[in-house]
Amino acid sequence: MSASRFYDQYVDYHVQSGINDRIYSLYRRILKLGLRKDENILEIGCGIGALTFLLSKKVKKGGIEAFDPSSKSIELAVKKVKQSNIHFSIGDVLTYSAQPKFFDKIILFDVLEHIPIGHHDFVFGQIATWLKDDGYLLINIPNPDYILYDQIHQPQTLQEVDQPVFLHHLLPKLVNAGLELINFDIHSVWVKEDYHFLVVRRKKTFQEMFLHAERGVFRKGMLWMQRNIRRLKDPFH
Repeated sequence: MSASRFYDQYVDYHVQSGINDRIYSLYRRILKLGLRKDENILEIGCGIGALTFLLSKKVKKGGIEAFDPSSKSIELAVKKVKQSNIHFSIGDVLTYSAQPKFFDKIILFDVLEHIPIGHHDFVFGQIATWLKDDGYLLINIPNPDYILYDQIHQPQTLQEVDQPVFLHHLLPKLVNAGLELINFDIHSVWVKEDYHFLVVRRKKTFQEMFLHAERGVFRKGMLWMQRNIRRLKDPFH
């Protein structure tokens, strides 16, 4: 069965679940990282556009490119999320040609586990060519141990391709593509520790940058007070 036909089967389920806890929690993570109204965003595997809809409320001057292999999902997304700076299309990450070329954020939420492992080098190689120098690749994947648990105890819940993706597998792929992991977090949505969230950027040459150069006057004042309080309590000072 083609990817388009397979994921077409999930459209009714996604409509019923709408903007569920997983989608909203991921949106909040994006906001915490910072989301400007002029950003260009690429959303890989957008489904019916639930997350796209949330992003569209913030991104007014930039643009959002969103694609999914399911033609039925894209058809519904186009009807539900209407904004001139949003473009939906049918496609997958193995064949997609991104326009515009560079993005501030590339979103890869709950997609990587459905792409055969053998294609991951190509996927990250492609993504690296689309990411701005100061941009972020955001990845959300199920806890690989949870997928292993499902394979044994509830295989009927798994999709056609639904594989565990471990961190020790991902890191070499990122390095090979000129990318680096800067944050990793295990978080919970429906089951304790059921998801992993990763923030990735282009690999940067290390530079010694002292933090005081980036701190504002108020922050510097607070740190000065804290240091002096510690000195008063320090018996060796």
